[in-house]
Amino acid sequence: MKSLIQFIRDFIKNKGLFVFLSLFIAKASLFFTQTFVTRILPKEDYGTIVYYLSILGFFIPLIGFASYQGLLRFAAIEKDEIQKNKLAAYAFWKGLQYQVLVTIAFVISLLVFSTDNKLLTFIIVFLSLRLLGSFVQNIILINFRLRFDNKMFAYSNISVNVFGFIMTLLLTYFFELKGYVIALGVTPFIALIFIRKYILSLDYKDV
Repeated sequence: MKSLIQFIRDFIKNKGLFVFLSLFIAKASLFFTQTFVTRILPKEDYGTIVYYLSILGFFIPLIGFASYQGLLRFAAIEKDEIQKNKLAAYAFWKGLQYQVLVTIAFVISLLVFSTDNKLLTFIIVFLSLRLLGSFVQNIILINFRLRFDNKMFAYSNISVNVFGFIMTLLLTYFFELKGYVIALGVTPFIALIFIRKYILSLDYKDV
């Protein structure tokens, strides 16, 4: 019982409630977004975008060649703050380079497996942005996690999901499929307001 009480105290002390709340809001936002989109979009348009999103889903785990996961593993055990910052910058810039390869592979897959769709180019552009944005968002969130900054992790996660939900709602309502695709591409970049200078730094050559 004492260990349970201590766990709860540490959970609250480390802003664990913020993390739990942010994850709950993320799931709720996704649920309401999907519910809204299925009601607004015509069945044909919804079926089209779901098909392309299924291809996107295959590439999501490959974003940045999982450089953000490597960052979480190695930077979390690094005690020196300067080295930790260099690892963050290294993961960002190297991951960005690898992301170009992932995006090229994604575009080729869309061209190979796509049906005859007049919005194909439009969809390719914004779903490619979605891939890039997902990488950027993950790097930013990982940096808060490895520094045990649960409060900022929660704020950034909530901001992306809440503003993303609002953006998706408005754009889909007024522009239907095009609006939804634009929202998909733009939403992850909301996380950029939380980006830190050490992520963008080029001082990582001795990592």
